[in-house]
This record gives sequence, structure tokens and C-alpha cells, in this order.
Amino acid sequence: MSSDSSDEFRIALVQMRCSAEPGENIAAAKRAITASSAEHVDLWILPELFSNRYIGQFEDAEARLARLPDHTGLLAEFKEVSKETGAAIALPFAEVVGSGACFNSLALMDRNGRVKASYRKIHIPDSEGYREDLYFEPGDRGYVVARVGDVRIGLGICWDQWFPEVSRTLALKGAELLIYPSAIGSELARPGFDSRPDWELVMRAQAIMNRVFVAAVNRVGREEKIRFYGGSFVADPWGRVLRRASTSRPETVFVDLDISQIRDARSFFGFFDTRRPDTYGELMEERRSRHGCRKR
Repeated sequence: MSSDSSDEFRIALVQMRCSAEPGENIAAAKRAITASSAEHVDLWILPELFSNRYIGQFEDAEARLARLPDHTGLLAEFKEVSKETGAAIALPFAEVVGSGACFNSLALMDRNGRVKASYRKIHIPDSEGYREDLYFEPGDRGYVVARVGDVRIGLGICWDQWFPEVSRTLALKGAELLIYPSAIGSELARPGFDSRPDWELVMRAQAIMNRVFVAAVNRVGREEKIRFYGGSFVADPWGRVLRRASTSRPETVFVDLDISQIRDARSFFGFFDTRRPDTYGELMEERRSRHGCRKR
């Protein structure tokens, strides 16, 4: 289904197994998109930092950063893919700026390969196996919503998905589809704990409370320290899972969205109509829980 109607929007989630060779990962992502060009996709979404092994599981920051591909070259390559397929692409990448600072970033390219918007991940995890704080600065560009065709896309990256303030801010800025490229799997600090059900549930809740579509795209498979559990999925404005990918293998999942569902869902439960922003001042106070927890 292509977007002949403004209410119809097809997305594709490219769930990947990522090797230690950036060139192989980049080629695999490009193949996944070009091989399915006949599917008439409006927006392709790739996993967080897909061009390499997940960097947060290592603590040798200098060596690992040196292996990341130049982000300007990566953007140029996928601009050509976008133009070739006539589809928009959500492209995660490690962005090194002139000052030497590095950001965990996401570019949204339109159907002609132009970068419509870019987002720098604001919430940075710091727990065992997910030490992104050793590599990345917190994003400094705020929250980003941009259009692909007639659909407004809210940009987030992985750890952002656990914070209700992110989804609410994006929804208030007009987002109809929230996308979260992700890299999440086993928890080294608690090996017996399976976070996948909670990971999915927290985003389905965001879909309900904001009456938006939510798409999360994960990587899959064993890397050096972590087993990534895939399970990429899309939820509708009622929190129902429309499609879910395998938890054990690479897979591209195609999902047709009917944007008119947002209007229907919001007309039934008026969450936005009955908000009380005048009572939310305490959200701006910096405080910890009584347990003093801050770890991921």
C-alpha cells in the first residue's frame, strides 16, 4: 500500500544482526531496503547505531569510536538509496562534530534524499553493558518532529523511550508516529531479568496515553557481551501491536498505518482536552526517588 491517501502510510522496520565490520552492516541495510523497493514503503527505519556492534557494551571508548564510519559518508550513501527507492529513511548514526564531541544521532531523510531533520539522543544510559555515557554527549537540539509527506514523525532513540516526558512532548508538538531506533537486549547487571516485555509495554502505553502510533526497531542476535532480543514492533493509538518481528533472527516488517485512527482514538478518550498543565510544575523539579536510583 502506498500513500495515495493522506491517511495511508506504510513503514518498514529493518531488524538487523550487526557484525563487527561496518561495511557489512551498511551493505546489509542497503540490501534490505533496495530488495523490497516494490513494497512501496513510505518510511524505512533502521536500528540504533546499526553500522557496528553496539558500542555501549565496551569501555575502550577511544578504540571503538575509531571504528565508527564517517557519518558524512554514511549520510551520503543512504541519500542515494532514498532517491533510488523513492522512500524516506530514518538513519541512525554516530555524529562527531568539529569540537570532537560525539552524539548518538538520527537523521530523517525525505523521499528525495534530503535530510529533513536530525535529532541527537537526549537521554544517555550509563549502566553495565549500556555505557553510552563513555562515548556520547546528551543531545543539545531539543525534541524534533518533522513531516514525511502528510505524516508528522517524532524522533527518539532507544533509552528515550522509557521517559514519558519524551512521548508527551513529541505528541504535543504534533507527532502522529513516534519512532525509536533501539539497541536493547540482555541485562548484564541482572542476567536473569528479561526486559523485553517491559520494553514493549512502556511504548504501548505511550501509544495509548498520547493516541499516536509507535514504532521501535531493535537489533537481534548475540554480540560480544549482549544478546539482543529483536522483537521490533508497531503499536496503534489504542496500544495494540500491529506487527512484531522475531526475537531470534533478522527480519523486515512492513506495517500499514491508517492515520485517521488517531482522530478516532482522541475523539473517544480526550486525554489532551483534559490535561492540567497548571498542576505539572513539580515535573520541573530535580529530585531523585527515595531509593536514590539513577542507574539504567
